[in-house]
Amino acid sequence: MVKLLISVLLGILTALSFRLNSYIVIFLILFSILGLIFLSEDSKDRLLFLCIILFFLSSLNVNYREKYELNSNLVRGTVLKRDMGNSQKYTLKVKGGKGKVQFYTKEDLNIGEEIIIKGDIKLPQPRMNFGGFDYKNYLKSKGINFIIYAKNIERIKKPNLYFKLQKLFIEYVENTFDNSMTEKNSSFIKSIVLVNSGYLEDSTKENFKNIGISHILALSGLHITIITYFCEFILKIFNISKLKQKIISLFLIFTYLSLVGFPLGALRAYLMTLFLTLSYLLKFKYSSLKGLILSSIIVLLFNPYSIYSVSFLLSYGCVLGIILFFKIIRGYLGDGYVSNSLSLSLSIGIVIFPISIYFFRIYPLETFISNLLLIPFYSLAIVLSYIALLFNFLGFLIFPTLNLILNISDYIVKILNLLSIYSRDFIQVSIASIIIYYGIILIVYFKDKLLYFYRLLKVVMVYGVFAILFSIFLIYSSFQNFKVDYLYVGQGDCSIMTYKGKSYMVDTGGSYRGDFRPGEYYTLNYLEAVGVAEIEKLFISHFDEDHIDGLLDLLDRIRFKAVYVSYIEDNIYLRELAKRNIPIYKVEKNDVLDIDGNTTIEILSNPKKLMDSNDKSMVMKVEHRGFNILYTGDISSRIEESLKVGADLLKVSHHGSSTATSESFIKDLKPKYAVISAGIDNPYAHPTPEVLNILNKNGVQTKTTSIDGQISLVIDNKGRIKFKSFKEEEGKNVFMLSGVFEFIIIYLYIKKWSKYEVQRTI
Repeated sequence: MVKLLISVLLGILTALSFRLNSYIVIFLILFSILGLIFLSEDSKDRLLFLCIILFFLSSLNVNYREKYELNSNLVRGTVLKRDMGNSQKYTLKVKGGKGKVQFYTKEDLNIGEEIIIKGDIKLPQPRMNFGGFDYKNYLKSKGINFIIYAKNIERIKKPNLYFKLQKLFIEYVENTFDNSMTEKNSSFIKSIVLVNSGYLEDSTKENFKNIGISHILALSGLHITIITYFCEFILKIFNISKLKQKIISLFLIFTYLSLVGFPLGALRAYLMTLFLTLSYLLKFKYSSLKGLILSSIIVLLFNPYSIYSVSFLLSYGCVLGIILFFKIIRGYLGDGYVSNSLSLSLSIGIVIFPISIYFFRIYPLETFISNLLLIPFYSLAIVLSYIALLFNFLGFLIFPTLNLILNISDYIVKILNLLSIYSRDFIQVSIASIIIYYGIILIVYFKDKLLYFYRLLKVVMVYGVFAILFSIFLIYSSFQNFKVDYLYVGQGDCSIMTYKGKSYMVDTGGSYRGDFRPGEYYTLNYLEAVGVAEIEKLFISHFDEDHIDGLLDLLDRIRFKAVYVSYIEDNIYLRELAKRNIPIYKVEKNDVLDIDGNTTIEILSNPKKLMDSNDKSMVMKVEHRGFNILYTGDISSRIEESLKVGADLLKVSHHGSSTATSESFIKDLKPKYAVISAGIDNPYAHPTPEVLNILNKNGVQTKTTSIDGQISLVIDNKGRIKFKSFKEEEGKNVFMLSGVFEFIIIYLYIKKWSKYEVQRTI
């Protein structure tokens, strides 16, 4: 079964990494099916053919989805979902089996309506900076490929019977709890029963995440188990046979899941329950591990992009941890409620720890205590909620009890958050470190099946020492490197210079529209991902929002030791800095700041007598061991022409606007490299073709954040230069693919030697 899952994963990753010819893949699938039917008599050969079929089938599935395009700005489909957190955001199932789109409109639409949308079609934004959020893959995991900003909507058909029933169900649930419970408690129960976190306030979700009980908010195995036992208990009262209890329960749960959209965690639990029931019916031995693997294969065949889903990884990771490690850990800790709870938390943590810190950079240490105290309360609350829905006439007894339970639970959650000792200090871990972690776990778990395990352990330890020494060497080398990272911050500016463990920032990024915070979403997220908590010097080019408004998102989380400006004015940014007693220094033209002997910053601008805020931008030349970087803020060509200076790298002025970067300026400056900071689909069409043509014509190697994402310049201690972008470094999935191959090698090694008895002689 493991080999089948590996085949599916390899097929998905191969198709994501390399473009495959669909006709060749179809031919290979048919050839493998013929081999399975006619050529193979040995069970191992049949398994091989089945693995090949699954490999190419999953590859073909991805290949088909990757080619999916919308060829018109007119899209017809059915409204599937309305976002509770944003009343203008909907999900549309495109007619003709062409996936889903997310669209925005001010119109009030009904779920299930068939409509035609006319609007601007956009691709979701991928990860743009190291440690950033990959919105493109997040939507892909939900089957969504495009975003549409609707200009016009034509209503074609009213909702069919299924959607009418879904609407009635949602309204019934909402009315049941809204009319009988406090607003906060009602929202909590609705979020679970209807699988929609939009009912919850962000603070509630954050509190649950902080203490490691977010799984309670997702309809998962815990909830499906409770619902299953509840259904069977009710059916047992009516003297229905055990077999019929299971069949009816499965049907009722399937109906319920279809009404709430088949969330991944619940679907996994349902499939495993289904396999268990089938084993009961067909009289074969059920294995939880095989049930888990088979359910994952089914999910991945239906939606291969589930591998991008955090819910998928956490749901399957939690259950895998329980299956593999719970009994082992309990054997050491003993039986009992407390020890079982600790065993459960530890077994889950072994598997999901790297997943948690990779996606969230946090692993709550309070998980054990939180689950120990709160799971009984919330389990009872879930049971009472479903009883209230089925037997509404008992509400006068149920709802006071339910309110009390949730009030007590909420109080415990708040106390645990106040006492929280969890750490936010995890930096962004690499895929390589995760692969190494799971490789070690795999070897240790199968140690009794490995021939000469302890001899192998010695080899692993030797390689481990070399790996640690090599890592120390790499860290030391990078510590000696001078690095500048030009972050993608939307339509704004922010760069971070790092040298010998100290960081210097030029602008912070910021918003040119009020409903989005690039400073938090991009700048702060990046700083936390790389572990920067302190900025030695912040240079503010000028006070336009797209350059400095992100400061307001950083002040409470990042320590600024000093701030440098070229002019003073009364604004919220300087007031906030003064309020925190952060030193503010006004620099003048020809001032030179010595950073460490190898690096200097020279001020070239004189904003006096200038009225335009862009022209008042601080212009500065950063020199590191003979390599010169020119920062120009948003100055115009008029100011550029007054600069008599040379530079190796130009930070292009004003996001590549046509008001700057004249050809004469580039000819005088003679830069080898240029960086343009601009937002994807920005309303100003930056950078302009004129500027790009000038740079290209003069042989300047140019990178733009809107295309390349984060751009990095690295100068090592020998003066070697690397000018690279985040997207170039990130690559595709080749490294992930190699990691899976490593797992296959380890797995085959274990299987090969498992028939021998363990030799424990060192």
